[in-house]
Amino acid sequence: MSTPAPIRPDTARLDDLSVRLLSAMLDSASVDVIGVASWWDRARTALETGAAAAVDYPSMVSAIARKLQITGALYPDAARTVSEIGAELNANPGLLPALRGHCRRNAVYVVALARIQREKRKAEKKAAHTPAAPTAITEEIVF
Repeated sequence: MSTPAPIRPDTARLDDLSVRLLSAMLDSASVDVIGVASWWDRARTALETGAAAAVDYPSMVSAIARKLQITGALYPDAARTVSEIGAELNANPGLLPALRGHCRRNAVYVVALARIQREKRKAEKKAAHTPAAPTAITEEIVF
């Protein structure tokens, strides 16, 4: 009996995995260390370097972390996301090479998607913490 061929992921799936990975890593990076001016360029090069240098998923994550100058542990939510992606990659042996290739070829696009997603998340968070405007009292006063 032969082993079934790995399922080749579609581009949307690779976009999702790469954006989730990059965004999780950026959540643990410090703008004070990287700097605002080079934040997104550094994200792109971290993704490209991590994808090119990786022999497995842990080495890809470590290379991205080094490039983003993450010296400590990932934040808990980021670590959870990285772990979930790792489980998906372990479940499908063909997924890691496809993800690495996608990140190398499409780093600029992936960073743009991550940026849009993070800005949307930031706006939603801000809206959730903004107090509602007081409602006007519209009682009729009868004299």
